[in-house]
Amino acid sequence: MKARIAGMARGDDRLARRRSVNFAACVRSSAELGEIAILNLSASGCSFAPAHGLAEGDVFWLKLPDLEARICEARWTRESIVGCEFSQPLAEDLVNSLLAPGRKVIACEKRGSFGRGRRVPRA
Repeated sequence: MKARIAGMARGDDRLARRRSVNFAACVRSSAELGEIAILNLSASGCSFAPAHGLAEGDVFWLKLPDLEARICEARWTRESIVGCEFSQPLAEDLVNSLLAPGRKVIACEKRGSFGRGRRVPRA
């Protein structure tokens, strides 16, 4: 699956300051569902591992703790790490809530939490 989300800066030219974190989330691509560790986070995107077979340009669902699943695009991959952009940026208060200490691990659900039955858009 390929699609484009406009406006992501590359390298050190980031759209927003990223903050180092380490908490669990879930990712769902076209056929794969898996738990991941969020490594850094900003209002416009995040990086995580493992990559679960995602490649640059892939569009997928990302389920962050306490938030609805959101569509993202893999903007880069390095070894088993993916950097992604959210289709719609997070509000700053949501970013701050995700940065709260003691973030609990979430379990990936087979159905229900990913897009309420909607499919990931295909290009």
